[in-house]
Amino acid sequence: MKKLLLALLVAAPLAAAASPGEDGDRFQEHYLKHLEKRLQLSDPQKQQIDQIFTDHRQQMESLRESTQSKVDAVLTEEQRAEMAKLREQRKEKWQERKQEHKEKMRDK
Repeated sequence: MKKLLLALLVAAPLAAAASPGEDGDRFQEHYLKHLEKRLQLSDPQKQQIDQIFTDHRQQMESLRESTQSKVDAVLTEEQRAEMAKLREQRKEKWQERKQEHKEKMRDK
């Protein structure tokens, strides 16, 4: 049980980066531009790759939600409350790291 929770806490920030939303959209757009330059992608290729990335992000979000639901189903009510706190702390930490990264990139 502890190993599962630890694995979820470690993997969640990585999954968050792939989740749909403004940051995921910006990353996807940036990476697609990078690939376009490096690989000289045609417009149809760009559209197909963009759709592949979008589908992947949606699948990852669905998987993350499913995993959280399954974990929550195993936990007691008190453990679920504690897990919610852990998730919120992880989210706050992720936001802090994101902000630090933005500031670092502005300073360059």
